Amino acid sequence: PNGLESLGDSVFSGCASLKGIDLPDTLTSIGNSDFAFMNSVTSVSIPATVTNIGEDAFYRGGSSYPAINFTIASGSQLSSIGSWSFGRTLATIDLSGCTGLTTIPTYAFISCTDVTLPNTVTSAAGGGLQYTTHAYVAPKDGYTLAVNGTPVAVGDNGKHDVTSLVNNSNAITFTWITPRDLTNATLTLTNAKEGNWYAYQDGSPVSIAYSVADANGTTLTESTHYNVSITNSSSQTVTSITAEDTYTLTVTGTGNETSGYFGSVQTTFTVQGPIALTNETTVWRDGRSYYAEGEVTI
Repeated sequence: PNGLESLGDSVFSGCASLKGIDLPDTLTSIGNSDFAFMNSVTSVSIPATVTNIGEDAFYRGGSSYPAINFTIASGSQLSSIGSWSFGRTLATIDLSGCTGLTTIPTYAFISCTDVTLPNTVTSAAGGGLQYTTHAYVAPKDGYTLAVNGTPVAVGDNGKHDVTSLVNNSNAITFTWITPRDLTNATLTLTNAKEGNWYAYQDGSPVSIAYSVADANGTTLTESTHYNVSITNSSSQTVTSITAEDTYTLTVTGTGNETSGYFGSVQTTFTVQGPIALTNETTVWRDGRSYYAEGEVTI
């Protein structure tokens, strides 16, 4: 009825023959197990006024029943859902407009079909999205999503597909990173030997080649997007590498937090000179073992 603001617990639990649920737009709270085991329901519209959905609110005891298509009204004020709230409903539900929602509790969407989370969610408890067929997160302009530290690009549907990273019993952390922050960039020494080392043998300066890609995988350009500096083990800046030592290569953005790339990323590498091997000597270099039966230099 209109004017209804909240439901107690288990109000319609077990009403297995009901096929539809029509909730008034004055409702603010759905209690624990209110619509649990309503195994014939196929669609539910949740008003924008609902702020809380309790534990087991729409839970089903198995996944052999018809799937439920949940529709959430525009301007949703939903900020809290309980454990198992949509569990085993085979739900299709788009929560991208529920920007007050920040956490997903245990088994909230276990065994659902298609779930889209808002970009305000920061964590999901263990099993929160387990056995979900498709799980997405709405994008956030200017940022890249990382799930437990793994960046996830936006897919063809305009969402971050996180299915493979959340479809398990582990706790999940959602972090938003800006690709313009080079702290999140990938710096690769493209001509280094295994273990990031270079051979220094003939007196010529060692040539160091590298590539830099932002968190979205976009290859960046030196001078335009970043500058490079190299220091030795004494923290002295060097412009030519002509000595054995351990060096640090630092990439720093040319912009600032307002525009352009900012922040920095580093990697270290080692320069080694030739090694003279005598009879029955073994040495490791480039991840390989060298054995000399006579005198040789490598």
